[in-house]
Amino acid sequence: MLLFKLASCRSQQDEVGIPSGFQAEQILDYVNQPEKILTKEMVAQVADVDTNVMIIVRDDYSRNPAEHKFSYSWDSGKAIKVGDGKYAIKQFYSLGIAHVQRISQKEFELQMGTAAGLQQRVNHLAKDTMYATNIAIAEAEYIKDYATIQQLTEIGNVATAAYWEMPIQVLHVYVEGVAFSVTANVGTDADQNRKYAIAIVREIMNQ
Repeated sequence: MLLFKLASCRSQQDEVGIPSGFQAEQILDYVNQPEKILTKEMVAQVADVDTNVMIIVRDDYSRNPAEHKFSYSWDSGKAIKVGDGKYAIKQFYSLGIAHVQRISQKEFELQMGTAAGLQQRVNHLAKDTMYATNIAIAEAEYIKDYATIQQLTEIGNVATAAYWEMPIQVLHVYVEGVAFSVTANVGTDADQNRKYAIAIVREIMNQ
């Protein structure tokens, strides 16, 4: 796992301050209603896409809300070649929010900014009785393999603290005792996806 610090030569578009009067607890109030944290209108504004073509995708099967994922997806109008180019399937873009939780800044930085965070996840799976043993083992093995390619970039001037994670293209954000992650999959340009994610954070914190 590699950790980088983003260079300071950024535009103001890469900065998200904490607005006066902002209350992070309001994000927690809607942990089970993520569509009120991240609205269709926010995604439309950031990605320049019509709200009418968006599809809601939920992954909220875990009993732990911090494991939930929510996104808006839409047809990119492009196709992906599969099967040695014999077939084509639609390519979808998406922007979403995940892992909303109350957490200390120290714990956030441990989880998101160090290799120990992934090891902590492996240890948690080993003890979590909500997972079937075979599923827990498979996920733990995946995490161990992922640790060899994970890259984290610390991003300054976004909320209280933020890390951009590659190759999955997720922005992890901490502000006033609350953490959440923004998922960005709008094409293959990682730098542009990072900018989309930062723009979503700005929308959430200024609603």
